[in-house]
Amino acid sequence: MDQVARSGTSEEDRATGVSNDVGAEKVTVSVTVHPTDYSRMVDVARVSGIPKSEFMALAMHLGVCEVASLYGEDDRADDSGGT
Repeated sequence: MDQVARSGTSEEDRATGVSNDVGAEKVTVSVTVHPTDYSRMVDVARVSGIPKSEFMALAMHLGVCEVASLYGEDDRADDSGGT
């Protein structure tokens, strides 16, 4: 899988409440996914115009936020400077 290396805050980050922690160190991960899931991610990234590696990082972020909220671990308000 592509490495995730971004700095600053993109429009997608602002729209999803990701903090603008420019100094945050990025972590590279390797993920094994089902071929159908990978094809779907590549297709949606292409259609959305978001580079594949950025789209996958965004998809992972949104998925983690969604699952965290199911378990009462939703801290997006903390990331965006909310109370």
